[in-house]
Amino acid sequence: MAHGTRINGAAYGVTGGKCLVGGTAYSIKKGRTLIGGTGYDINLNSYDPVLNNNTWEQIAEAAQNGLAESVWNVGDTKEITISGSIPTGKTSWGQPQTIDISGTYLCYILGFNHNADLEGANRIHFQLARSTAGKELCFYASVMSNEFGTAGGWESSLLRNEILGTSLTNNSGTFLGALPADLRAVMRTAQKYSDNGSGNYGSVSATTDYLWIPAEKEVFGTVTEGTSGQGEYQAQYAYYAAGGSTIRYGHNDTRDREREWWLRSRADAVSFCYVDDAGNVANEVSSETFGLAPVFCV
Repeated sequence: MAHGTRINGAAYGVTGGKCLVGGTAYSIKKGRTLIGGTGYDINLNSYDPVLNNNTWEQIAEAAQNGLAESVWNVGDTKEITISGSIPTGKTSWGQPQTIDISGTYLCYILGFNHNADLEGANRIHFQLARSTAGKELCFYASVMSNEFGTAGGWESSLLRNEILGTSLTNNSGTFLGALPADLRAVMRTAQKYSDNGSGNYGSVSATTDYLWIPAEKEVFGTVTEGTSGQGEYQAQYAYYAAGGSTIRYGHNDTRDREREWWLRSRADAVSFCYVDDAGNVANEVSSETFGLAPVFCV
């Protein structure tokens, strides 16, 4: 609900204000009013209903004030420029290989307040990437780990720690470091649950992540390939529950070819889950090279 006032008979929209508490000025961002005995929220912030027309600061503010879902929709997109060389975990003739990313892509809303009781409230979860022409992409290609086996799961994986990165400040040569500074300034962590144990069936625990890849249940809504137990702490993203495509193409592929992309779910002692080129869940050894479709939240 918008709010307005009249000055000398002219109507003006109220989009903000200040109040004094103990001599200190505070911004007024929202409030309540009574109409016919019913209470209504008053939104004093002004956000463009076209997601891409808002700054990352505005988008993060709307999320933290609990207003985002009333302005935007799951699947809405925002342009993002990514520039950097990301390690793949593979080497060629003793030299590290990289994924070179340079261009403008679309990120899109996966869900509002996703699994909020466990992962954190008042957040918008976004996924990368889509081309500006509308094609679903993954950044191709990277290993999950160079080590044989999956002990330690997502938490200990090379993909999490050295390829995507876990720090907003110490991120040179990682995917986090290739993201624009205005986005990194408002990124928030999520508590992501995964099987981070050892053996065929390990224990489920949380990691604190700025950037991650989805789990099997978060995409498909069930756990069929992953180890038992981890799905109890996860929820399907609204984007995929509504029929969002699971088929992706390589960001650097000129042959228009469907590509496999990693999921963070352990399948067994040697394999992680991934999405195959037909869009179905499967599993493969952690040293295989597949695409990345990272997720973050603000």
